[in-house]
Amino acid sequence: MVATGQLIALLGTKLRFLGKPKATVIDNWAFRLHYRFTFLLFWVSCLIVTSTQFFGDPIQCIRSANYVDQRIINNYCWIEGTLTLPDSLHKVQGESVVMPGVEKYQSGDRVLTHKYYQWVCWVLFLQGIMFYIPRLFWKTWENGFISATIMDLNSCVLARSKRETNSKCLVDFLLSRQGKFDRYVLKYTLCEIFNLVNVWFQIFIINWFLGGQFLTYGFEVLSYNGAPEEIDPMMKVFPKMTKCLFRVYGSSGDVQVYDNYCLLPLNIINEKIYVILWFWLILLAVITTLSLIYRIMSFFSPPVRYTLLKLRARRRRHRLPARIFNTLMDNLSFGDWFFLSLLGKNLDPFHYQGILELFSRELEEPITDLDEPDSELIKGNNDIEVIS
Repeated sequence: MVATGQLIALLGTKLRFLGKPKATVIDNWAFRLHYRFTFLLFWVSCLIVTSTQFFGDPIQCIRSANYVDQRIINNYCWIEGTLTLPDSLHKVQGESVVMPGVEKYQSGDRVLTHKYYQWVCWVLFLQGIMFYIPRLFWKTWENGFISATIMDLNSCVLARSKRETNSKCLVDFLLSRQGKFDRYVLKYTLCEIFNLVNVWFQIFIINWFLGGQFLTYGFEVLSYNGAPEEIDPMMKVFPKMTKCLFRVYGSSGDVQVYDNYCLLPLNIINEKIYVILWFWLILLAVITTLSLIYRIMSFFSPPVRYTLLKLRARRRRHRLPARIFNTLMDNLSFGDWFFLSLLGKNLDPFHYQGILELFSRELEEPITDLDEPDSELIKGNNDIEVIS
């Protein structure tokens, strides 16, 4: 008896799980990479940098002026920025220089100023927001349209009478709106273009922010083999030790310049973050470009739309006949096809096949009586059906 009770409880849990509707999907996986993964990647990076920058010691300078407080030198060098000498980046560490790019400064030497690190957390924060903006536009324009249209047909546990009624209402809606979904798909495509423009824009923003060294940053990191004559790209873009010139008035009233060495432990984190961002943004740009090419191909090629709709409507142990898809393709515009495909991402496969079959029959010859359906999709004597 105990085992039977446990089995019944387990079955009840499974049935409740099967009857739970899925979250409404209004875009594709390439779109979601922008506002979910990329947005999260930038904000997590921002939190990591912030926790080190504001709750640690982002800079530590070795003071050369003994009568100046250490905190003053640290704050000054953090605010005004530090520098490295690019002509000494190729020199061997420990022999001629303390660190690559760090040696005694002489008047007329070329310098590379580093001021970006105090802005890294804010730039990452704003860039994360930029990757979420297309989602906000599309969600505002879509305005819950798909969610209001599916009418519980995303649940696999549904009373037969309710399923038939809702299916008929949905098909009637599709017929009444036939040819009027072009603006809907246009707005979605604009958001996809926004995604593509935005990802490349962010790549160039980072390149400008890092002094023009980001575009080739990933390639240089991959090609660096640690040879003494080579310049470490991470050390070049994110130096761990830099120089800071601190100027004060001496006892006689003249300006005295103190050459301080500064450690930037924060750059150990920054260099890793921007390597990850370089590879991910390049990959995301390629994926987004391919997604837009796919959208263009589906617009200009009816056979592509036919194949995609057929794949969307595929269900185990039952496939719809080809005549249904031929009828749909002959009568639907690109906007109609897009909306119908989007419905397929949200409806239960069993109900979706029924919608497609009923929709094609309405397009061929309108019907009003569902009491004697000839489709095996809506056969059955039970009032409640559970579709596996």
